[in-house]
Amino acid sequence: MTRFHFVADHSDTYQVKRLCELVEIERSSYYAWKSAEPTRAARAEADAQLAARIRVIHTEDNTYGAPRITAELNDGVSVDEKINHKRVARVMRENGIVGYRRRRRVTTTVPEPADQKVPDLLERGFTADAPNCIYVGDITYLPIEGGDNLYLATVIDCYSANSPAGLSPTICAPTSSPTLFMPPPRLVTAWPGRSFTATTEVNTRQRNSLPSAPVSASSSRWAWSARAPTTVSPNPSTPRSNEKSSRTRTPGPTRRHADIKCSAGSPATTPEEGTPGADTGPRTPTSPSTSLRWRPPRNPPPVSTDWGQGPVSLPWQHPHAAEFDSISFGEWLASKHALEDTRRFMGMFTMVHFGAPVGDVSLFNVMRYIRTLGGLEHMLTVEGGDQQDRILGTAHTLAQRLADTLGPRVLLASPAEHITTIDDRVTVETSRHTITARYVIVTASPTHRATIRFTPALPDQHYGLSRSWRLGALSKAFVAYDRPFWRDQGLSGEAISDNETVFLTFDVSPTPDGPGILMSFCDARGFDAFHRNERRHRVVHHLTHLYGEPARHPIDYTEFCWGNDIFAPGGPNPAPGPTVWTTFGRFLREPVGLIHWAGTETADETSGTMNGAILSGQRAAAEIAARFYAGRV
Repeated sequence: MTRFHFVADHSDTYQVKRLCELVEIERSSYYAWKSAEPTRAARAEADAQLAARIRVIHTEDNTYGAPRITAELNDGVSVDEKINHKRVARVMRENGIVGYRRRRRVTTTVPEPADQKVPDLLERGFTADAPNCIYVGDITYLPIEGGDNLYLATVIDCYSANSPAGLSPTICAPTSSPTLFMPPPRLVTAWPGRSFTATTEVNTRQRNSLPSAPVSASSSRWAWSARAPTTVSPNPSTPRSNEKSSRTRTPGPTRRHADIKCSAGSPATTPEEGTPGADTGPRTPTSPSTSLRWRPPRNPPPVSTDWGQGPVSLPWQHPHAAEFDSISFGEWLASKHALEDTRRFMGMFTMVHFGAPVGDVSLFNVMRYIRTLGGLEHMLTVEGGDQQDRILGTAHTLAQRLADTLGPRVLLASPAEHITTIDDRVTVETSRHTITARYVIVTASPTHRATIRFTPALPDQHYGLSRSWRLGALSKAFVAYDRPFWRDQGLSGEAISDNETVFLTFDVSPTPDGPGILMSFCDARGFDAFHRNERRHRVVHHLTHLYGEPARHPIDYTEFCWGNDIFAPGGPNPAPGPTVWTTFGRFLREPVGLIHWAGTETADETSGTMNGAILSGQRAAAEIAARFYAGRV
């Protein structure tokens, strides 16, 4: 979305002049852009038609890039009908159509010419219908003292993307002995007749071991370039990669869903480690799901306990504030050598709550946020936790009913533009009204305080706070179906995908009988830039990948891109980076003359929620009441 789109979307509510000033563009530029709308629409339609033609060509092999597709499009057409390769590349980029590029191959092994060539049995089909049927492997090495090398080999089951049961995912040895690459004896004896594929280098080294084993050898020169197949985490406490190769020629089975399967009232369980088939796919529940619980990792990092006895209301006075606020949450996880599962889980945690990756948010901000919400487990738990209840209808209904009790005192579509303090009175000016009062409470986010003109001007630190108090980027999408069909399969509707634009899904169906509604959290950085139709296509495609063909046919779709909200353009909670709290934190709610500050980010409890917003209003009202009655005495 451009700034011109932003002005156009809100021009029915606010003055164009005011909007142009807010986003820092000239009105003449906006009107010139608006007059060119028919031309852009025609171009967008032509690009959509071209994208459809490109998809047809691309799906033939799933590897064609812009040069090859351009050649296909221009084959046998007149000069006037030829399409520029730059336009093809742009349309492919905008529609997420990716070609396969061969990276320059670095030769590290000289094969023996007399060796028997091993055929490629998989032909890039890195999927399996059952566990322990197809294994993939690779090798790398590092030079060590004495002129030798330290070799590292990996073996992964294609069905689950885990190491085969009873085998470590990595094998290290200080020599290049062929025994390093032999199939594990347990696999050879327990599951004969399986296939093992690896790069040419690995098969060159295992030539003396595989012929004697009942495991078929396979070699693919480009196996190293394939991304990990889609995998399943049967227990939500151990999220794993949900990345699917876009270059696989033959589509894999649709039986594997990145979804949490639970029996009634109990979370899904992980099978015993070391048993055949352990951790290799979704489980069938013993009874329909009636009560679901999403648990965080078994050993979450002790973020909530590190706060200690420091004051939540004055966080910059915490004894370790400077230390915790000097690094990002991602840097702290790295310093603690957090496991990959923990890092991925925390990455999704910060995206949901802050709309930002772990590297962008201050550790101190995350700690305070978790502390105000009662701890990490309480935040993420459904039963008995913060995620247990939701409002029937919409949150707007609650706000509307509160406004109804106040009657005409609630003024809509009247954003404050100028606040003037003269002696013991303060005047608030909007485009429609002028209000004079003894005190004023500003509930706008610190990011938006800079859009209000103050006379006299606020201290410089407040403008520093406005510039530094970043908001993340998050969007929501709701997809409705005539009924919650996924429950028939024993699926909870909760899915985590740690490397997708649509990364978290919840079942928010209002009733058991329908309609069925799936809510998805989307990373706005890779979501909002697309046209609404493309966004809808991506969400529905992702849900189809998770829940099967019935998800392809919704009855309704709606979305909310927080970046389009003029008063909350970003994530649900602030995502200040390192040093912001210790530098500007005390100006978040410190009164300036007759001006007091409120807002959910200023709350000492349940910060970032509607409850936190109400508590902050009560706190600001109590501050004013104390000053008012103290003056009367």
